[in-house]
Amino acid sequence: MIIEGLTSADPRWEAVAAYADACSWSAGSLLAQGMRSGSFHGWERVFAAWTDSGELAGFCELTERDCLPDVPYTPYIGMVFVGEPYRGQRLSEQMIDAASAYAASLGFSRVFLVSDHVGLYEKYGFRKADERPAPWNPAQMETVFFRHTGRLPDVSPLIGRAVSGHIDRPMGSRHPREGFLYPVNYGYADGIPAMDGDMQDIYLLGVDEPVDAFTGRVIAVYHRFDDIEDKWIVTPDGTDIPDDEILRQIQFQEQFFHGQLCR
Repeated sequence: MIIEGLTSADPRWEAVAAYADACSWSAGSLLAQGMRSGSFHGWERVFAAWTDSGELAGFCELTERDCLPDVPYTPYIGMVFVGEPYRGQRLSEQMIDAASAYAASLGFSRVFLVSDHVGLYEKYGFRKADERPAPWNPAQMETVFFRHTGRLPDVSPLIGRAVSGHIDRPMGSRHPREGFLYPVNYGYADGIPAMDGDMQDIYLLGVDEPVDAFTGRVIAVYHRFDDIEDKWIVTPDGTDIPDDEILRQIQFQEQFFHGQLCR
């Protein structure tokens, strides 16, 4: 199979739109309509799969937005379709991988996908991030899934940033559900929303007693591959701490996740 990401300037654009319009999936006509109306912009792409003989076999898209309004997620893989003769060959996975690799090349560390199917995209490495009512039927829930692209985020704009906030899990307290002890102060930065919809979580290091509030600077970011939110590492005056010492101090909680410290 040959999988390529297309823009409207590609001479095969209309052929893919016509294939989507005529496919057995009713949503294919929506993709065709979007392709013909010029709704794809900038880095957005339609990915199409061809056989070695040049037959179209499937498609998907990578777009900035999807069907759910007022959510912070981007970019989305959507409109995943494989033609009947080519099913059972893991073509969906190949197209998703191609779209994810392209997203990584743009600098995105995660891709998202909206579906009401449970147990389908998990086999491609997706995890549940959120759940929202469908705009067309509030009684129906749509799940937002995410997957890591293999690209680490560019955290350089964050390093040195001044932040202030509150400590809701002070040093010496216990996690309300898991019961483990917090050996450092853990809280959130005021006015900075995180990907999970709450305020941005922070580890406050360089403080040897419980506190209720903090002011400091970001010195590093712990990027979680298997969670929707990263954690900022903050010290009161921006004093740097070696990587191995940061990892040692946050290991009490990060041992339950797979991630990497980013500078």
